[in-house]
Amino acid sequence: DVVYLIPGLLDSLDMALDDAYAGKEHGSFLAVSEACMRLAGTADAHGLKVLKGIANCVERAAQANDMDAVDDLLAELAASVQNNRKKLEAIYTAYTSQDKY
Repeated sequence: DVVYLIPGLLDSLDMALDDAYAGKEHGSFLAVSEACMRLAGTADAHGLKVLKGIANCVERAAQANDMDAVDDLLAELAASVQNNRKKLEAIYTAYTSQDKY
């Protein structure tokens, strides 16, 4: 079942977001861009279109060397990851709790 992929998906999203923030902290636009490209790819592969779109925006801001935009958009990206996390965790919990019966 696909639902069992959710924990790995959430880990991948978290790692990419952490890498984007680390890149920002080190002033590395390349690291931010690469992390957001990974995040967008993961989101796209799992049908998370809004998340993909925001990650692509951060990636473009990083490629343009626009740290102000990266700062603003990373906050929006983090909020979107968290929103998707809540929804996916609820699906996972509901599905796996059915396995107990």
